[in-house]
Amino acid sequence: FHFLILSLSTDFSDGNVHQSPPSLFESPGRSAELQCSHDDSSYTRMYWYQQTRKGALELIGYLSYKDVFPEEKFKKRFNLTGDAEKAGSLTISSVTAEDSAVYFCAASIHSAADHLSPLQ
Repeated sequence: FHFLILSLSTDFSDGNVHQSPPSLFESPGRSAELQCSHDDSSYTRMYWYQQTRKGALELIGYLSYKDVFPEEKFKKRFNLTGDAEKAGSLTISSVTAEDSAVYFCAASIHSAADHLSPLQ
């Protein structure tokens, strides 16, 4: 018995974000690894998302340069590694039926506006 894990490969006009493999079948309890890369070194953030059959798109976590920021829900079995300026990977350990989903990778330029405080 195998579970299907889909990795959607998309190309954008700026930065060309690539994912591989486009689809992956894995046995329960095994590990699955997805790769993401881009061509724009000004991108310093790499985000990974999961979209289940229910349609909900959830952030798994992101890389900021080489620092990893996972979401609490995914910390146990989902591991992000890499360098957001080049390439990264998502590894899912002990694959289960609930992991059957479409996985998206996105890359972006970090904005200093992320750290601005509202005016008092």
